[in-house]
Amino acid sequence: MPRLIPFLTVFGLLPLSMAQEGQTTSLGEFIEQRCSKCHGVEDPEGDLNLVALENEGLGENRDKWLLVAEELSLQVMPPHPEPKPARSEYLAMLAILKDSLGDEVPELSTPVTHAPFSALRRRTVREIAGAILALTDIETPVDALPMEAGLHVYDVVGAGMTLDAAWLDRWLSLADSVSREAIRLPEPDRIPHVQASGRKLSSPRKSGGRLSTQGTAHLTHEFPRDGDYTLRGKAWAQQAGTRHAWVALTLDGKRIEELQITGEGPDSAITMTVHMRVTKGPHQVGVAFLNDYFQPKEEDLRERDRNVIVEQVSIDGPSDPQPPTSFQTELLLQAGEGDESQAQLGTAMTILADRAWQEAPRAADIQRLLELVQEEPSPQARLRLGLAAVLASPRFLLVGEVGEPGTPLSGPALATRLALFLWGSLPDEQLLQYARNDTLQETDVLEREVERMLQDPRARGLAAGFVPQWLQIVRLKNHEPSKELFPEYDAQLREAMLAEPVELFHSILQEGLPARDLVRADWTMINQQLAGHYGLPATGRSKETERYSLTETVRRGILGHGAILTASSDPGRTSPVLRGKWVLEALLGDAPPPPAPDTSPLDLSAPADRGLSMRERLKLHRTEPGCASCHVAMDPLGFALERFDAVGRTRVGKVDEQGTLPDGTQLDGPLGLSKMLTSDARFLPHLTRSLATYAVGRPLNSEDLDTLERAMKKVPEPDPPLRTLVRTIVLSDLFRRQPRDTPNQDQ
Repeated sequence: MPRLIPFLTVFGLLPLSMAQEGQTTSLGEFIEQRCSKCHGVEDPEGDLNLVALENEGLGENRDKWLLVAEELSLQVMPPHPEPKPARSEYLAMLAILKDSLGDEVPELSTPVTHAPFSALRRRTVREIAGAILALTDIETPVDALPMEAGLHVYDVVGAGMTLDAAWLDRWLSLADSVSREAIRLPEPDRIPHVQASGRKLSSPRKSGGRLSTQGTAHLTHEFPRDGDYTLRGKAWAQQAGTRHAWVALTLDGKRIEELQITGEGPDSAITMTVHMRVTKGPHQVGVAFLNDYFQPKEEDLRERDRNVIVEQVSIDGPSDPQPPTSFQTELLLQAGEGDESQAQLGTAMTILADRAWQEAPRAADIQRLLELVQEEPSPQARLRLGLAAVLASPRFLLVGEVGEPGTPLSGPALATRLALFLWGSLPDEQLLQYARNDTLQETDVLEREVERMLQDPRARGLAAGFVPQWLQIVRLKNHEPSKELFPEYDAQLREAMLAEPVELFHSILQEGLPARDLVRADWTMINQQLAGHYGLPATGRSKETERYSLTETVRRGILGHGAILTASSDPGRTSPVLRGKWVLEALLGDAPPPPAPDTSPLDLSAPADRGLSMRERLKLHRTEPGCASCHVAMDPLGFALERFDAVGRTRVGKVDEQGTLPDGTQLDGPLGLSKMLTSDARFLPHLTRSLATYAVGRPLNSEDLDTLERAMKKVPEPDPPLRTLVRTIVLSDLFRRQPRDTPNQDQ
């Protein structure tokens, strides 16, 4: 990882204070976009060729660079009528120059008169994993990276992200790890050897390698990959009885070789050796004592007790040549098979950068990469470090672009936004081709691409990214129902619950069904474990997710999903208040205000409340000033879901599940709530706004909302399919252009 630090400095990863604001770009990009027209290669004005100077590096031509810094500080370059950079860009470039040239670089003068909006943000941890999978076909464990704060509900909103030194350090480590898995090197001359002496082995009586009864002394080892290994176990015996001691070499408790120890004492130790294929991951290698003997009444002390002492267990390997990954093979084929020259390496680096950055790298970029990796001992090692550097670049980590308010996004920026929204991943080659041909902004092309991408299996990324945040069930991962009351609730059931709303949303999207089916569908997508939890008859077909009918139940759409019902309950009981608040907030966009600071919390354990029903306790609570106005709207919605307990099971018998809304609407259980939400005029607009916020990665301002409303008025269907909402958002100016005003961060 430390090898990447010089690359980040040269490549223009700005001081973190700048990066946190999402206002970063490299010096090379700035010169190419803002200066090369006049100060490029051919006949540069003032005989100042900034492209050539930048390729030589900031350490050369100090006086010329100080002149450039002065012009930038005065904001006179580029000259009129060329568009002026944002103030943040000037600050960024001066910071880069100051890092290399020192305090002679002047500060920025008076602010520019306009400030183009920056849509730059860091990829989320989820998007990083999707991009790496698309690029290398490797599923990345991103647990080492802190998850986003999720401001404004959605993790894609830049204000909830960090790019500080700690985060960046973890990311560099992960980029290095990904490159090591994606690019395999020839095996080293020395085969790895791991050895543990008897006293360091684990055994049933915690006696190390001394086995006085039948059992195993073992070593737990993390095998780095599938491969050929040599396993050894050395042991000797204290004999007793008429038979010799028998031992076995074991792998994960299974005997792989058995041997008799015929002698006695350390000098008669035997070694068992097995050459075998072992899979990647943690395994236990040990020596087992198979035939214990103990006769405490035997007069001859030497004949009373048979024991085995394990001296050591060792592992050598992997010893077989490691084949290249499919990603590595494909990359080298495209770069020129069999040619390990600098030219092939440069071609491979160009392919990598083009895929990861979604834009063609400049010759200077590739030259920097080649300079970074030149000290590596082999072509494969140079390629590995090059991949890590490409992933560490701001061009991979940051998405979006800086632009004038209201202007169309560039083709690559639009392609990236579309792929992140629908797939949570990188654009594929077809999408990039339209982007590079400047045809993606054409409405018919964009509409066709939306339909194509929604039919792709990667479209599950939209449901997986959006639904848990929209429905606020991310919190379920930290919610623990009472083990005493709900012993059947475990990690597997929780994961099945979390998958259900994602699968329902994805199915409705794929099948072109109405968006309102999210709250009225009489079917769901679950596995057998969750079906049993709901009391549904087992199909006997599969343990995988499949469609179950709910027509004979009161469950409808997401209202009957265990994830939502559990996350909106207290650990030991249901909470009509939490459930009602969730309906208002997540489904209707009508969140109640927080309680006043002097409001007493609802304490269901208070002695004065004992013996009262839940409804009576809430009624008593509403007598406090400032409580009634919110609870009169929340509580009836929550009581409508009282048919389900605190882990989402259906309650039998009499349940208090009726309520009256402020407008007089009567609710009778989950079916009544489903009917009410299906007809509520707030549901579809709020769902659309939520999708749009997730799509563009920012809170919507007033003009965004007006744009979205105008687009939705053109939708002809009274009960529009969910995919129509998605398509309408993508085709709107909200998605295809920069915002005209800075989004309201307090929204």
